Amino acid sequence: MRSKFSKYWQYDSQKLELIDTLELEVIKKFEHYQIPVIQLRDSLPKDAVCQVFEDTNTTGCDLNFFDLMSSSYCVGDFSLRDDWKHRENRFQTFKVLRKVRSTDFMQAVTLVAGYARRIEAAKQGWNLDKLPGVACGRTEV
Repeated sequence: MRSKFSKYWQYDSQKLELIDTLELEVIKKFEHYQIPVIQLRDSLPKDAVCQVFEDTNTTGCDLNFFDLMSSSYCVGDFSLRDDWKHRENRFQTFKVLRKVRSTDFMQAVTLVAGYARRIEAAKQGWNLDKLPGVACGRTEV
């Protein structure tokens, strides 16, 4: 980069000072900057991935359902954020759905899945007291 820059500016001393400043104040700082990385095994269960994500959150803000689920789906080959953006764009065409947030959607999906599990258990003859509950709290999502 430096040699092409110098040649282009015909070795002008002011331009060489500019490239020196860029190298010292920007490029060298990036070369020595260390980015912390946590590498997780593919075999790690999704709930463990969520726990790692939650434990290493350094922003100081609470993570919502969507943040945690996005982290767990990163393990697979699925981008929950991209999927949500697509759905959110489709929701904008329906007045009643325009204000649905990602967390609202996740809770709705959790309720439907919980209800389906409960109905299936009832069909299998489970005792009424033992049927799975239908809920959409943080744990269920």
